[in-house]
Amino acid sequence: VLTEQSLFMSQFVIEIPSGVVAGEQINYSSSDGGKVTIVVPAGSKAGMKFIVSDKPGIQRLTLKNLYKPETPSHQQVSQPPQQQQTQQQTQQKEPQKEHQHKEAHHKEHTTKQATSTEIVSNGHSNGGKVEESTTVAEEIEVIQGLNLSGSNIVVLSPSIENFSFITILNVSSNQLYRLPSEIGKLVHLQKLDVSCNSLTSLPLEMGSLHQLRDLDIHSNSITSLPTGMGHLLRLEKFRFDSNPITSPPFDVLMKEVKQIVYWLRDHIEVPEPAPARRWISAGTPSQNETSVKVMSYNVLAPSYATSAYYPHCPSWALEWSYRSSLILQEIFTYDADIVCLQEVETELFDTFFVPELKGRYEGIHRPKSRYNTMSEEDRRFVDGCAIFWKTSHFNLVHEHLIDFVEQTLARGDTFLSDHDTFNRLISKDNIGLVAVLEVKSPSMINSGMNGSNDFYSIHDGWAGSKLDHSRMNNGELRFDPNRQYMLICNTHIHWNPEFCDVKVVQTQLLVEEIQKLLPPQLEIPLVVCGDFNSTPDSGVWQFLQSGHLPASHPDFKNLHWGPFTKHKNGEKGNGCSHSLVLRSAYKEVIHQEPPFTNASFVFKGCLSYIWFSPNSLKSIGVLETVDEEVIAKDVAMPNARFPSDHLSLLAEFAFTNENVSANTNNSNINNNSNNTNGNSNSGANRMNSIPNQSNHFHPQQQQHPHTRHSSVPSSQLRIGGGGGGGYNRSSRP
Repeated sequence: VLTEQSLFMSQFVIEIPSGVVAGEQINYSSSDGGKVTIVVPAGSKAGMKFIVSDKPGIQRLTLKNLYKPETPSHQQVSQPPQQQQTQQQTQQKEPQKEHQHKEAHHKEHTTKQATSTEIVSNGHSNGGKVEESTTVAEEIEVIQGLNLSGSNIVVLSPSIENFSFITILNVSSNQLYRLPSEIGKLVHLQKLDVSCNSLTSLPLEMGSLHQLRDLDIHSNSITSLPTGMGHLLRLEKFRFDSNPITSPPFDVLMKEVKQIVYWLRDHIEVPEPAPARRWISAGTPSQNETSVKVMSYNVLAPSYATSAYYPHCPSWALEWSYRSSLILQEIFTYDADIVCLQEVETELFDTFFVPELKGRYEGIHRPKSRYNTMSEEDRRFVDGCAIFWKTSHFNLVHEHLIDFVEQTLARGDTFLSDHDTFNRLISKDNIGLVAVLEVKSPSMINSGMNGSNDFYSIHDGWAGSKLDHSRMNNGELRFDPNRQYMLICNTHIHWNPEFCDVKVVQTQLLVEEIQKLLPPQLEIPLVVCGDFNSTPDSGVWQFLQSGHLPASHPDFKNLHWGPFTKHKNGEKGNGCSHSLVLRSAYKEVIHQEPPFTNASFVFKGCLSYIWFSPNSLKSIGVLETVDEEVIAKDVAMPNARFPSDHLSLLAEFAFTNENVSANTNNSNINNNSNNTNGNSNSGANRMNSIPNQSNHFHPQQQQHPHTRHSSVPSSQLRIGGGGGGGYNRSSRP
């Protein structure tokens, strides 16, 4: 006999012995002196087990069948039913968001092992552990609900959290005057009835019951509903009559349920800042190595930040005026040397990012290719990719746009003769953007001076401009072997999971263009950032990591992708391949990709990456992502604490090739004493919190004057920051 102190009573798990018949009374006693007499219910068999109690008035619970002795060889925990993903409150068809990943791999809910295992396991209490019996093994049937109505309950114990696997809880018609905050741990709860009690309020943690569909609170003394209930997006039935509720106001309460939920959602207060993310270090650069920090961040374009896409987020937290300050805080807090942003709208690049980052960064931006087909007014809202670099560290040598549509059209029928696959690819307007940067003299960087006369005498005539025209020879980019360069690529691959084949081909086109820019005789450090909209088990990830994706890979969807899958003569294609050697910065440091970089209402997974060339760089640290529990408090991203549906990624690299060491005069771009983690000691996977000194940052506190760029000839590059510049929107360069 196993005694369990849970809920509000002593509960027992008893086993029907052999030789008993229905209707027979059996007396049981527990190790702590509790006693109970039960009547064997009809249909009982020897070995069946039940929860019973020594408290009166709970007969509905005493006959709950826990076991079915049908599997003698294994003890398997069955899963609660899969939760539905839609609800009556959000029947409006969700419009397709270009970047939003729809591959919602719904995980089955597993039973918590703590209390539930103790209740249903064969064995006895032993120091807080349960020793399972080796003589009897049964298949466990998990409780789906608890009906405790009319049981004269005064206090519902916090141990209710141990029943997190239940989907129904009925505690109506009792004498409850409050609900414990632990009720928010019943994350699978779909129906909750607390009617006909003496409740005066509901706990804020009610907002954590994201699966709740039916809520009954009638006949209590509740005066206001907690704003956390604004997260109950699946709520369909809500009875609240016979309560003196004043908030929400009467006119709101008279509306349909979803409108009540949305009102509560929009009245959620600004929460405390999210916990600081830790820096995970795998070492520090040596005295003769230069290091550089690179950030990749999908900032969520305002055009997509609507309640239709993100019904969980307060409408005020979706406004650009609110989100923009948090985005700037993210950039300034982590102080990356190079910042790659996705979903930067054309107008916001000029009117927001360039002015706000001026004085620290210069940047370039290119919109998606649909920009070419849109009116002057609509072009302002086309998003694209932007790359910013610290002006104290780098000069821009060259910019290169990778337009997947233009690349496809340029290849013509020799590339894709199949009209279906051709149309699948040509209708997606994603791009990549490459910046070739020259590393400035480290002595100039560390001292804050303008460098030696010898350094600039070589660059007279172009150091202040944004394009080294003298280094272009018949369209070919030339590199000075006595200088140090970096090639930074930023991309945003198509979002729709139904087009995994398109994602693979877009990535193939991306690396092909990068290969053309890299001189074979020099080892140029390469970093490729972006939102690849592909999980670590995808063909895109495998292709980038291994350098090859066979034609038989399922991500090609058995379609005719030209030379990748099937040649015109009918021979099998060679698949996708590239000669770049790439590694994931996060996987190199923490030996796996982040558990998630995107956490929307319908999907949570890793979609963004920072890739690098291990022949010339080594990953020496990354910024830890966020605990799932932190995100779950606000249902999903974006929210009032996270301004995008994506997390920012940050990685630090040390240059390793001899050319870098020779040209940097044994100095660091980032001096060891100024490293983000504040720790110059070497070691593997050390974790240090990054001081979140900008938690109260507001953009108006920064000295970044807002200036508009004047138009320049469209033949020039679209450059922002530093010395100004812009481009004529009437014709895209």
